[in-house]
Amino acid sequence: MATGKKVFSCLIIGILFFFPGCWDRKEINRIGFAVGLGIDKDSEGYQITTQMALPSLLEGGGGGEEAPVWVVGGKGRTIFEAIRDVNTRSARRPFWGHLNVIVIGEEVAKNGLIPVLDLLSRGQELRRSNYVVVAKGKARDILEAEPKLESINAIFISNLIENRTGQSIAPVVTLNDLLISLSTAGIESVLPKIQALDQESFLPPQKKEEKAGPKDEGEEKPKQILELRGAGIFKKDKFVTWMDEETTRGYLWVKGQVKGGIIVIKNPAESDRDLSLEIKRNKSFIFPRLENGKNEILMKVVASLNLVENTGIVSVETEELIQDLNQKASESIKKEINKAIKVAQEFETDIFGIGEKVRTQYPELWEQMEWSQVFPGMDIKVEVETVTQEAAMTLRPIMPPTQRRK
Repeated sequence: MATGKKVFSCLIIGILFFFPGCWDRKEINRIGFAVGLGIDKDSEGYQITTQMALPSLLEGGGGGEEAPVWVVGGKGRTIFEAIRDVNTRSARRPFWGHLNVIVIGEEVAKNGLIPVLDLLSRGQELRRSNYVVVAKGKARDILEAEPKLESINAIFISNLIENRTGQSIAPVVTLNDLLISLSTAGIESVLPKIQALDQESFLPPQKKEEKAGPKDEGEEKPKQILELRGAGIFKKDKFVTWMDEETTRGYLWVKGQVKGGIIVIKNPAESDRDLSLEIKRNKSFIFPRLENGKNEILMKVVASLNLVENTGIVSVETEELIQDLNQKASESIKKEINKAIKVAQEFETDIFGIGEKVRTQYPELWEQMEWSQVFPGMDIKVEVETVTQEAAMTLRPIMPPTQRRK
């Protein structure tokens, strides 16, 4: 019995030794959990913006209407110096283990990513699974925005990225993905574009008298809309241009990364009516052909679609009409891919990773060529195959009683 009590006592002591108790609560109040990091650049060096979650308010201990996050900045000649500068105005030491997103400012992207990524790749607290986006304008504007439905906009941005499958108009890139593309010969980097807007871009501008609340002269309020749409493309580590949403999806088709979205085409039975096709699956293949005098690349894309909407009254049930529908869908996809190819070749940046395929398949030939000079003039052919399936129980549209067959 005495032996049992001794074992039990040792067990309790061991648990107490590992269980942090009140000490942990005291320590957590000294830490600011960094959930968002923005990096900008000016003539004097780097400026960082950190969005820190405040544990006491997240737990409900703060009360009132105070936001559970605090945005604080720092500046320095290097990123590390700028991060340490945050400590001069924050009593809480930033902890980077819970970082959600890294926002690269447009000016930083133009000057080059490698000086920035060197520190981020070395940080012990930073995870390589962090999302990376490039801002149109300043990263600071993104992290200072106040989007609806979410009090922590770094988490809001993460949700935007993870929910992008509804349209597939922006890529998903982690810090690890970016480091791999920058260190791999024959492929260039692409980052999703994020932008802070005063209001929803598809709504007409408000008249002055419609805007609620007074506004002091010179006061600049945080923007309320964050939009993830399109992408920025890079040559080596430097930003060169933006891609719009259609061009971005063309790029994603080639990469096999279209996870959803809608294709709108004309009804083959009614040229003045539209059909909506939902993208279900996407596969892609790149075949270099550099033998027997050939100097071309074949891109083959296979897409599986569902018919989800028919705005007309004529059914597309027949095999002939479905083939026509698939042909129109293939042409639409091919158009998007060709737009992406045109932009990539115009700016001499192989964002598709064709060079990586050439390096693997033709290693001796690769050693003899300067791919950045060969790629812009490469003949790239595109083949698209689509298969349309029933989205629900029928392919028939809703038909008015007067037009139904007797």
